[in-house]
Amino acid sequence: MIHAPATTLAQIADRAVSANSAPALGSGRQEYRENLVNRIIDQ
Repeated sequence: MIHAPATTLAQIADRAVSANSAPALGSGRQEYRENLVNRIIDQ
């Protein structure tokens, strides 16, 4: 759908909303660890 030449941004947004594809929330501890790993990698 996204790669079709006639697809509009509004159609893509409508499809995303109807699919309810919001990412699952992680715990605060998981968030902390992910940020820590990202800081180490970015150094």
